[in-house]
Amino acid sequence: MVNFPTPNLSLYGFGQAPNPANVISTTGAPSTNTTELPLGTLAVDNAAAVIYALVSLAGGTATWTSLGGGTSQVSTLTGDSGTATPLAGNIQIAGGSGISTSASGHVLTVTALGAGFTWNQVNSTIPTNPVPMAIENGYITTDGSVRVTLKLPATAPFGSTIKVLGRGTAGWEVIANTGQIIELQSSTTSVAGNIQSGLGTDSIELVCTDSNTVWTAAGPAGNITFA
Repeated sequence: MVNFPTPNLSLYGFGQAPNPANVISTTGAPSTNTTELPLGTLAVDNAAAVIYALVSLAGGTATWTSLGGGTSQVSTLTGDSGTATPLAGNIQIAGGSGISTSASGHVLTVTALGAGFTWNQVNSTIPTNPVPMAIENGYITTDGSVRVTLKLPATAPFGSTIKVLGRGTAGWEVIANTGQIIELQSSTTSVAGNIQSGLGTDSIELVCTDSNTVWTAAGPAGNITFA
């Protein structure tokens, strides 16, 4: 006769599942000093809604691995030199020489100022009038009968550059947004004013010298008027 092992029965006669893993509650990530816990222990970080699993106990150190949940956590960022650690849950990514950063929602944008400069050919027949300008872009105006109107970007980091080159005979006009001015030496536009070429082939380079609000003309060629 063959004897079969007696199943592990509950009060109601159904087989019992193995004991669940140990689960502990924490505020913040679990400590590496919790070596008294068995492998497989789960730690629930109630502050960040993240679950960790104890995966190793070696050398007197407990190693925990995030299983996800909540928002992903970054403990450090490593640069070419040095590391950054969060302060109040935040790590700031700051621009350096020739670099600016901006963030909105879940998107972080890193802009290399002066890199990848793009040239655009524009005229007065473009559906969007005035033509919206973008930083690190140049505009070649080719209209022969109607002056081409361009508008500065509403926001721009310090050091941003825009260029305008005239090739048509009608010339061009650059207008500023509310709260912006354009300056050249002793000449300055009114707020939300404009500059215009005297000849169709005039050119100018504009550099943002005060974030978002002030554009300074560098190296204009021709007879530029301010209004």
